[in-house]
Amino acid sequence: MSSDLAKAAETAVEQCLRVAPGESVVVVTDDKRAPIGEALYEAVSAITDDATILRYPPADQHGTEPPAPVAAAMAESDAFLAPTTKSLSHTRARGAACDAGARGATLPGITEDVFTTGLDADYAAIDAACDDVLAQVADADEVRVTSPAGTDITFGIGDREWLADTGMVHEPGDFSNLPAGEVFISPETATGTYVVDGTMMPYGLLDEDQTFSRSRSRTGSSRPSATTRSAKSSKPPRSRSGTPRTTSQSWGSGPTSASTSWSAPSS
Repeated sequence: MSSDLAKAAETAVEQCLRVAPGESVVVVTDDKRAPIGEALYEAVSAITDDATILRYPPADQHGTEPPAPVAAAMAESDAFLAPTTKSLSHTRARGAACDAGARGATLPGITEDVFTTGLDADYAAIDAACDDVLAQVADADEVRVTSPAGTDITFGIGDREWLADTGMVHEPGDFSNLPAGEVFISPETATGTYVVDGTMMPYGLLDEDQTFSRSRSRTGSSRPSATTRSAKSSKPPRSRSGTPRTTSQSWGSGPTSASTSWSAPSS
């Protein structure tokens, strides 16, 4: 095991979950994330004798329920960590475990690079920074984001609640994704333009003369237009020349339909 993996695992176990001697801790992983699972198991085992690692084949899609023995072990534990290819965050198994008093963190789609980079942090400082940002935005009615690249988008907050995901999972029933460190909200409306110069999952790589558009009906279903290329690729949404793609959005609650479009700017 590399020293970077071991150090990141120690951060997750000691800082984020604050595992104590004698606690029952379950590490859930799959065949593609086994090195990360093993690193977490070793870090847990250095603190408590009641450590278990469970490994099963990767699921086909996010939200797939884990095998029944895995779900049962999570619910019976004091704490769990789940570095898996597909997310367990919104599964019944994860929810039931937290309802039963287990605290835990999922690490969906985690890679060794992201693990060693995202867990190379002081999570107490991240916790404090999130509290500071949350205090600044808590009373906002709207949020406007601009950038020199051309982003200018305004989000209407409405009655939605701001939340923080700090990565600190210390109390029974607490839950977080790792790596963590964000203040977030699901706004009621969003209107404007944003320029993408990095990865936007799951949209693929477009040619410079191609656009991607998506419309949403009242029921919230998504329907790709006839002009799209395949959206199954996991490559970042950049034009083949490397130029960022411009994205325009406008949607809201109620009967108004929604649309999203991406296009590569002309050279």
